[in-house]
Amino acid sequence: MNALKYLINLLFLPCALLLWQPAQAQILTVGVDDSALSLPEGFLSSLEQCLPYNGEKPLRRDNVAANTLFLIDGMQDGLCGLHITGITNSSVEIHQDCALPADVAKAYAHALQRFIDKNYSPRWHKQYIKKDSNYQAALKIMSDTKYCKFYRKEIDNTENIRKNLPACRAAQQTEITSGMEISRQIIGLKNGLCEYRFTAQKTDEIDHVMLKNVPPTTQSKFSDDVYLSYTCALTEKQSEYYLLILESETVPAEEGYDYAAIWHISQREELDFLRENCVFKVKR
Repeated sequence: MNALKYLINLLFLPCALLLWQPAQAQILTVGVDDSALSLPEGFLSSLEQCLPYNGEKPLRRDNVAANTLFLIDGMQDGLCGLHITGITNSSVEIHQDCALPADVAKAYAHALQRFIDKNYSPRWHKQYIKKDSNYQAALKIMSDTKYCKFYRKEIDNTENIRKNLPACRAAQQTEITSGMEISRQIIGLKNGLCEYRFTAQKTDEIDHVMLKNVPPTTQSKFSDDVYLSYTCALTEKQSEYYLLILESETVPAEEGYDYAAIWHISQREELDFLRENCVFKVKR
């Protein structure tokens, strides 16, 4: 039973995602631990001179995969085009697009390099980071809407299920997240009840092209035979309540640079509902 509880906790708690200084996506890298900020080789020197650049920072920790892509267009119409995309294998994708005057691009590169040289850990040095003059200088540039825009894509892994659940029409949707494949399936009406199945099993698949260069995991938290399923026969009232739970798991797209919403992603309520209303099986 302890092993089962451990599995369920791993499966349903949010991914160990770090946006470097999470409420401050202006310095945007997506990581998997509390290491000091690190950027790909050559990025800052290219930004200083606004030279074309294309690089990435793929990272892996156990089942969690993340990548940050850095693109500099070069000078166009007197402005330096900068594009940064952060993505994880837990449905988070954030874009930062900037058009910087040459002197601003140079100032940002210098401030960020001085900040990185201090090797701050976001876990141990929060009080120093917020007061650091170089961090504040970089923050001021990247939060200036004259220069930069930020966008987080919608997080929604149950749209097809929600669309078909009210009428109990047959439908299926699969979610790949942090080393697990989660499948939700509406089987159909039987004796006035809606048959439904939820399954979760280990997978090494990563279903996003921007994560293809993330190194493979050398240590998974899940064994190869890990599997759990819930089979349900839902009344109309139970289906309505489950639909509300699934709707609460979606996170709408968001502009701006405060991404606090993604820190509230959790399937705990869904798990509780399945546990209370469905038949559980831990083997195939």
